Amino acid sequence: MIARSFACIAGFVVLSLLSSLASAEIYKCRDANGRASFSQTPCPASVVTGDTEAHKLWREMRVMVNQGQSIYKKLGPDVSAIIECKNSAKAYALKLDEYDQRLQTVSEHKHPALFEAQRYLRECGQCRASAMQYCKRADTELDKEMNVLLPPVARK
Repeated sequence: MIARSFACIAGFVVLSLLSSLASAEIYKCRDANGRASFSQTPCPASVVTGDTEAHKLWREMRVMVNQGQSIYKKLGPDVSAIIECKNSAKAYALKLDEYDQRLQTVSEHKHPALFEAQRYLRECGQCRASAMQYCKRADTELDKEMNVLLPPVARK
């Protein structure tokens, strides 16, 4: 009986560890010289240093991913937390409206990942459980865009 209970607990622990490892994400980042590195955290916005509107939008949208995540993380079960979350989501949406206008000056053909990230950011800053998945998707699209904005990988 005790051995069976221990086996069940051990099995649960192993499954828990495996599921957490399976969900770990790996981010491929490149520095300004095009050298690749891999990390478990998203690439820093400072790696994309260009002055074009696409570069500026990329950096600002990276910040919006973090802001969207923080909106959901503050959501609590009480009414005041829900009201605060809704107000934060409205302010977040207003910032995204500005990005909609600015995205019109960028080629969707050359920068499709920016446009896709913007669509995901709309859902990222919401007060619901699915918001975090949209934040991750926006982050993934911004990683794709980083490969367009950075110089090609240096070859030796």
